Amino acid sequence: AAGLVGLDVAMAGDAARVHTDLDRLTGLESGGLQHMGDATLAVTRALANRSTQLGPDPQRVVYYDILGYTMLAYPMWVGRLLGVCALLLFALLLLRLRARGLLSLRSVLAACAWNCLGVVAGIFAALLPALALKVFLHRSIGWFSAPALLLACSALPAAAGMLFVHSWWRARAMRKMVGDTDRVALTAWMGSLVFWAFWLLLATLGGAGAGYLAFYWVAGGALGLLAAILYPRAGLAGALLGLIPGAIVTIETATMLTVNIAPMSGMVPASVP
Repeated sequence: AAGLVGLDVAMAGDAARVHTDLDRLTGLESGGLQHMGDATLAVTRALANRSTQLGPDPQRVVYYDILGYTMLAYPMWVGRLLGVCALLLFALLLLRLRARGLLSLRSVLAACAWNCLGVVAGIFAALLPALALKVFLHRSIGWFSAPALLLACSALPAAAGMLFVHSWWRARAMRKMVGDTDRVALTAWMGSLVFWAFWLLLATLGGAGAGYLAFYWVAGGALGLLAAILYPRAGLAGALLGLIPGAIVTIETATMLTVNIAPMSGMVPASVP
């Protein structure tokens, strides 16, 4: 505020207990207070040095955690360079597959559209249980006191909604492609890569640090598909390995958001989270 720079040092995790009667010192992780004290002392010493100036970092940085084992950090220009390389790899792969007659651009774009529809279906399906309880029983979902309800009332309906759309698309694609399962799988794979490439392009142009999520999906997916094409006997292994980088960073981010934000949203006076 008012052009001033602030620093926030706080604990993270077990957010359902924060600002409630269940908040206890016994819930703190061993060494947590010591770490906060060390950080506060280091900042205080730095500020006591007149040469230290608090202000916006002239060089934006992309940083993220890898499964709690290490943190990667690099300048934004490196992130943009990685994004451009991944997009070029994807574009070359798409052109090569199209030149070999293995798929059509129209079918890939259609598969991407169905992917988007699957995401929308998953979001609406996740909201349906809470909406049903609100409309028919005039009560909230009550998940704040039992976080496991999130799985049954949100995660499972979301997965069901997405899988329904994907199975619907697969049935249509199988009819159009005369039962060619390899071509259907290839089209689905490229359609998903178009989905992530779109977000990677926006992040690369806009300099969004969160673009690293899309980068891992595009780079990993394109390399995995390329390996599957070059080495057909190991095609399935290559395809699955291509999913690992994107899955790791996405699960990491999704878990962090769910663990911290979902409990906090229970404090909001709304029936539907």
